Amino acid sequence: MFWKRSRSVSRSVQRVGAIVLLFCVLPAWRSSLLSTSTPLAFVSASESAAANNSPLYDDNDNSSPVQLITSQSQFEEQILQTEDIWIVQFFANWCKASQAFAVPYKEFLGEILKGVIRVAAVDMSDSNSEFYKSMKSQYNLKGSYPTLYIFGSDKKKPPMLYKGKNDLQEILNEGVKAIVETIQTRANKLLGSQSSQNQFNAKPSGSSNDKTVKLDQSNFQSLVLNDNKNIWMVAFIAPWCGHCKALMPDWMEASAKLHGEGVLLGVVDATVETALASQYAVKGFPTIKIFPGGPKTSSSAIDYQGGRTVAQIVQYALAEVDRTGIPKEIPELTNEDMLQEHCSGANKLCVLVALPHILDSGASGRNKYRETLAKVSKSFRGTPFEFLWFEGGNSQMELESVLEFTFGYPAVAAISLEKQVFSVQRGSFNEKAISKFLNSIISGRQGTLPMISPPKVVTTTPWDGLDAAPVEEEPLDDIMGEDWGEL
Repeated sequence: MFWKRSRSVSRSVQRVGAIVLLFCVLPAWRSSLLSTSTPLAFVSASESAAANNSPLYDDNDNSSPVQLITSQSQFEEQILQTEDIWIVQFFANWCKASQAFAVPYKEFLGEILKGVIRVAAVDMSDSNSEFYKSMKSQYNLKGSYPTLYIFGSDKKKPPMLYKGKNDLQEILNEGVKAIVETIQTRANKLLGSQSSQNQFNAKPSGSSNDKTVKLDQSNFQSLVLNDNKNIWMVAFIAPWCGHCKALMPDWMEASAKLHGEGVLLGVVDATVETALASQYAVKGFPTIKIFPGGPKTSSSAIDYQGGRTVAQIVQYALAEVDRTGIPKEIPELTNEDMLQEHCSGANKLCVLVALPHILDSGASGRNKYRETLAKVSKSFRGTPFEFLWFEGGNSQMELESVLEFTFGYPAVAAISLEKQVFSVQRGSFNEKAISKFLNSIISGRQGTLPMISPPKVVTTTPWDGLDAAPVEEEPLDDIMGEDWGEL
């Protein structure tokens, strides 16, 4: 029974969230229409009303979306004793700024918010009245009008003084924040503090490779700002936001494709982590911030300007790697766990490269091979390929046998652990030849062979980056005996 009720409440929260979303994404043309930065028509209409000694708001006009408040009892009964969200304007009939703001406040703000947020106007024209003195003292009014307060659903909390311009778009944004807070508070009370995270944490089918990182106030500094190596892309989302729900499957898939490429994708629930959202000036959802590679501070964040499909996210991220990231180093295959980590999974392909023994190539020769491999890896970023190398002719002879490395080193093979098949490159070891080989695999032109057995990796010590010490030959006397030459 509780489960059914929770589902019902959750759907209600989503429906209200859809209404809120309309205000989060008001297009630019509507914003310019709502702005009072060009209020010529409004001013003339209001000044005409003032010239006729008419009040700016009419208490007898039942059709008006703005409720006129003229007494202490009315203020308490209609605003303070309800759970409604209110935008309250303190005004004076004699004030020209109040006159200029009256028409847009009634005909635009009031009409837009009708049935969503209640809108009131408190008349402060009579400075001798007790009501005036009470309001002035209670809300610290300085005699500058219009002054706006936003009263949330919980009247135990103090109202928020609006400090922005008399711009309707900005006022709407503040009203939306009050709605979000109300929805979140009520959902948490009804469903438990974790219920609002269900959609946020839910993974779509087939998302077992999701590599996104959930971020909050407790780990943001240590994971993001203290990371001097990786690039971070952080999505600030709201569980009720339709655009966020549409983004998350692509965000998760992109995180898997970018795994190991020097880019990490994080997610912040901005309705819970309000301090983080405020710190990074999040005003709508989803908002994506980029933290470039290298040392980071909170001021390092830049706005993401790319698209929201998997391909677009990956493309943007890899371009940022080229700009500020640290070039990817191809890992050395030293144990079985590494093989499984990099190569197992649906649609994953691994490129295994056996490099010559360190005694044959030396450190400089090995590094040249690795540089070639890194260039190939860079050109295949965002594809299913993972790259690993190991020392040939030494500890991994069983693996070399499975891959049919019988023709010397370096040797290159592509494998699919999922399908237990492999293909060997028979050409030269250079960027062009290896790339051609891998492209032929992607296009389906390259043939494959079944593995005779699952590949096994012997645990070895990673290369220390140095030349190998030459092997000292034992004297023949030690091997054959001191008197061998007399025989």
